[in-house]
Amino acid sequence: MVDDARPVHGQLRRVVVRETLWNTIGAYSRLVVQLAVTAVLARLLSPEDFGIVASVLTFTAFFDALVDVGLVGAVLQRPDASQRELSGIFWLTLSAAGVMYLLLYGGVSLLGGVFGTAEFTGALRLLGLNILLVSLLVVPTAILRRRLELRALSIARLGAVAAGATVAIPMALAGYGYWALVGQSLATYGTQAASAFWLSRWRPRLALGPETLMPSVRFSLSTSLHTTINYWSRNAGNLLIARFVGAAPLGEYNLAQRVVSIPIQLLGSALGPTLHPTYAIIGGDLPRLRSAHSHFLQLTGILSFSVAAVLGLTADRLIPLLWGPQWTASVALVYPMLPVAAVQPVNALSGPLYLARDRTGLLVRITVLNGAAVLAGMAVGLRWGAWGVAWGYSLAYVCVAAPVATLTAQSRLLRGTAGELAAWLRLPLATCAVVLAAGWAGRLASASAPPLPALAVIVLASLLGFLGAVRGFAWPLVLAVLRARSGPRADGPGRSAP
Repeated sequence: MVDDARPVHGQLRRVVVRETLWNTIGAYSRLVVQLAVTAVLARLLSPEDFGIVASVLTFTAFFDALVDVGLVGAVLQRPDASQRELSGIFWLTLSAAGVMYLLLYGGVSLLGGVFGTAEFTGALRLLGLNILLVSLLVVPTAILRRRLELRALSIARLGAVAAGATVAIPMALAGYGYWALVGQSLATYGTQAASAFWLSRWRPRLALGPETLMPSVRFSLSTSLHTTINYWSRNAGNLLIARFVGAAPLGEYNLAQRVVSIPIQLLGSALGPTLHPTYAIIGGDLPRLRSAHSHFLQLTGILSFSVAAVLGLTADRLIPLLWGPQWTASVALVYPMLPVAAVQPVNALSGPLYLARDRTGLLVRITVLNGAAVLAGMAVGLRWGAWGVAWGYSLAYVCVAAPVATLTAQSRLLRGTAGELAAWLRLPLATCAVVLAAGWAGRLASASAPPLPALAVIVLASLLGFLGAVRGFAWPLVLAVLRARSGPRADGPGRSAP
C-alpha cells in the first residue's frame, strides 16, 4: 500500500483549515502573477492572437478537465489504493493521452478547415502535447491532494506559472505572436508535471493489474461522462464564436472570461482540492457532512458574490488600464457573465458531494439536463454575436444549471430542504448588498478621478463595506471556522465545524 499520511477524524478540521489557508495564499499569489503576465502579453499581442490560442486550448484543455475529475477523483475516492493500482492508473492515463493526441493530430486538418485559419492547425499540433503532460500529473497530484499537502502543490503551481511567463514574454517581445502563448502553455504544464513527481516522491512501476483497476475505471467512466458534457456545454461558446464570428471577437470574449473567472479561480483553487478528500474522509456521517457543507457554502458565497460585485463596479476602468485600450470591447462582455462569476463557485461545491457520496449516476443525469439548457442558451444568443453568447450562457446557467445541481445535492445527498439552502445564502446576499452599496458610493465619489485613483477608491470602499458586513452579521460563522484551527480533538455531537 502507498505511504499515505492522511489525518484521522480528530485532526481533520485543523488540517483542512491549515492547508486551505496555505492553498488560498498560493492561489491568490498565482492569480496575481497570471494577471500581471496577461497584462504584459495583452499589450504585446493582438486579440486575434489570443483568439487563435483560445480556440485551440478549447480542445486540448478538455483532457485536463477529464483527468482532474475522472481519474484524479478515482484515486481520491480510494484512499487504500495500492502501488500496483496507482501504477495501473498512471499507464492507463498515459495510454489514453497518447490515443487522444494521435486523434487530434490526425484530425487537425479537418478542424482547421472548420475554423478557417492555417494558424489553428500548427498551434493545435504543438499544444496537443499538453495532453501528454497532463497525463503525467494524474497520480502525483492525486497523492498530494489525498495527503492534503496543498501547500507544496500550490508552490509547485506558482512556479509553473512563473516558468510559463519566462518563456512567453521574451517570445512576445521577439515578435513571435500567438506562438508566445503556445510556449507559455507548454512550459507551464511541463514544469508542473516535473514538480508534482518530485514533491509526491512517487514513481510508477511496470505493473498492470486489470482486475484491480476495475473499481477506478467504473468510477472514472461516470465522472468522465459528466465532465465531457459539462466541459463542452461551458466551452461551446468559444467554438461558436470562433466559427461564426471570428478570432478577434473570440479573443475579446476570452479576456472577459478571464476577468469573470477571478472569483472562480480564487475560491476553486483554494477550496476545490480540499473538498473531495474532506467529504470522502467524513463519509457517511451525515450531520457532520451537512455542517461542513453549510460552512463551505456560506463562506464561498460571501466571497464570490462580493468579488463579482467589485468586478462589476470596476470593469470599465480595470480592463483598459491593465490590458490597454484595444481591449475595451471586452468590457461589454464582462457584465452579462458576472452572475456566473458569483454563482459558479457556490454551485461547484455540490460536485465533490456527488463524488464523495458515490452518486455519479445522478450527477451525470443532472449534467445532461444542464448541458442541454446551456447549449440552447448559447445557440439562441449567437445571432447577437459574442455578446449574445455571453448572455445566453449566463441566463441558462444561473436560471437552470446552478439551481438544479445545488438543490438536488441539498435534497438527495444532504437530506435537507430548499428553505435551509435559502437560509445559508442569506449571509452571502446581505454581504454582497453592503459591498455593492459601499462600492457604488466610492464610484460616485471618484467619478472625475483618473482611472487608477478611481479604482483604488472603489476597491477601498468595497473592502470597508465587506469588512463591516462580515463583522456585523457574519462574524459568528467566521469564528466557528477559525475555532477549527485549535488542536486535535474528537468531534462531538455538538461540534459544527468540519
